[in-house]
Amino acid sequence: MESGKRRYPDIPATLTAYQILADMEGQEAKLDKMEAWLLKQRKPTGWNNTYYTSQILETILGRLLDGGSEFEAPQLLAYTSTGVDTIRVFPYERMFLPGQLQQLVHRGQTPIYTTAYQTRWDTLPQVADSLFALQSYWIHQKDTLTTLEAGQKIKLSVRVEVKKDAEYVLLEIPIPAGCSYSEHGLGKGPYEAYREQKRDRVGICFKRLPKGTYFYDVFLQARFPGTYTINPPKMELMYFPTKNGRGEMDIGMVAYESNINEIIGYHPYFSYKMRPHLMSNLSISSLAGTLSHLDLLHDLSFFCPYAQQI
Repeated sequence: MESGKRRYPDIPATLTAYQILADMEGQEAKLDKMEAWLLKQRKPTGWNNTYYTSQILETILGRLLDGGSEFEAPQLLAYTSTGVDTIRVFPYERMFLPGQLQQLVHRGQTPIYTTAYQTRWDTLPQVADSLFALQSYWIHQKDTLTTLEAGQKIKLSVRVEVKKDAEYVLLEIPIPAGCSYSEHGLGKGPYEAYREQKRDRVGICFKRLPKGTYFYDVFLQARFPGTYTINPPKMELMYFPTKNGRGEMDIGMVAYESNINEIIGYHPYFSYKMRPHLMSNLSISSLAGTLSHLDLLHDLSFFCPYAQQI
């Protein structure tokens, strides 16, 4: 029922077909499916416009109110080694042990969007760029750097190429162990809905992200001399994390700079000062790798974004 590039190209045709079938006998099953499809097209703000909203309600509301529609709310039956769990409230998320889940059964007319994945730590992550291509740069003023100096304020810039329009996306930018934040609350990029700066990474959320190329910045200061693993930036769909993109893992160096009197640090939980002579022999190794989501059956997450709207 869906085709074309416009958002709701098939609604007028569907309403016309619905009206024709409603005048015929023995078409109840098809009408039920068409009603479920029309209700599924409704977003949190309604259908595409007021005209579509009025046309849809005028067409299907009478049958719904008269009880002619045998609408069944969606539910999921999870058959496990200990019994059967009936899931009626969505979104729903649950973790199963290996061998515990035996079968999933869907009931109802509207679809339940389900994903299953396993999470593991990947010490040698490979570049993944089929959906999102990511590349990170160290920038000081207008220069691109490969080696940092202790105390130097820099900008970690991530170039993101979105190859297809996406919704509900998460971008994670790891922070190397030799650096910490120099500024908080800066660097908001295109279509960015929310940003959270954690101790080891920055998480940036997007409600929607059209096809194109974008840059996102994190402001840091090099703190401690040493050689560190620079873990790759990662972008994934929040509800389908197996659909993701990943940049390249690299090695970075923070060099000791003798003319620094002290480094003033800003940690998410406290501030601190360190003098260079206390740092000359300090070396911190960051944990190399990144979390990878595999499309397997150990970790299951179920959700139905439209269930509460119907």
